[in-house]
Amino acid sequence: MALVLVHVQSAVSGSSLGQCYAGTLSELKSWVSQQLEVPVCEQRFFLDGEVISDSVLATLSRDQTTLELQLLCLDPSWASALEAVCEDGHALEHFPKVQNDREIVMAAVKSRGTALKFADPALRRDREIALAAVAKDGHALRYASALRADREVVLAAALNSGSSIQHAAPHLRKDIEIGAVAMLEDQRALSFVPQDLWVDCLEEARRESSRRMQKMCSLSPTNGPDLNFVLANFVRYLPCCLGGAAGCLAGPILATGLSLPSWAVCLGTMSAGIYAGDVWSSLAKNDST
Repeated sequence: MALVLVHVQSAVSGSSLGQCYAGTLSELKSWVSQQLEVPVCEQRFFLDGEVISDSVLATLSRDQTTLELQLLCLDPSWASALEAVCEDGHALEHFPKVQNDREIVMAAVKSRGTALKFADPALRRDREIALAAVAKDGHALRYASALRADREVVLAAALNSGSSIQHAAPHLRKDIEIGAVAMLEDQRALSFVPQDLWVDCLEEARRESSRRMQKMCSLSPTNGPDLNFVLANFVRYLPCCLGGAAGCLAGPILATGLSLPSWAVCLGTMSAGIYAGDVWSSLAKNDST
């Protein structure tokens, strides 16, 4: 815990509020609220021009005995909007005056990815905001304007929600890697990939699932494997690997006997494998709870 000297940069610029002992930002804000009657959500602290977070304050408190911080009292309406979108990103819809504010929009999409639809058009084209939105909810890709043609943004969306690739630019729905990643997350994503690429997509999905299994089971020189992580994901990727392998090996044989194209058999076995992985994974989660 450090002795914190607080200087106010609001009504009386440069004036000193006082000093207190604080180990966390919440303790400091509570003290300021008592002194100035300024709500916690309207307080922001700076050190040498940089915003101070709770983790930064804790680190500085360990290294220094005295800290001199500047307090900026935020506009009440802006602070209220920020607090609201942090609780529910869709609250951004009710604050039209700040829908072009980058910090508030970023907070909103980190709370709920699809809050991107309420952002100013210019911010829907902001790559960093779009990446944050699709990482929270892949279907936020639908509102990402021109970034639906950005490969990194689409891949991030696919990792979160496979079926979100339906919102991607047409040329990215033909991307084998994106299709495979999307299908591993949600087997229904294959319906958004051109049919002539299904076999390639299935084979890449099989290879990707094998790589993931190898990575999960690989030994760390110091800590060994994360057994909880391996067990949690094993039930998902093993059926996918087995399904893909069975499809590739048995496809030509079964297709001849059933008068079906080999890719159809491959698709069926691979989809069955992924579906089984989803079911088993859900059962494993239910058992653990």
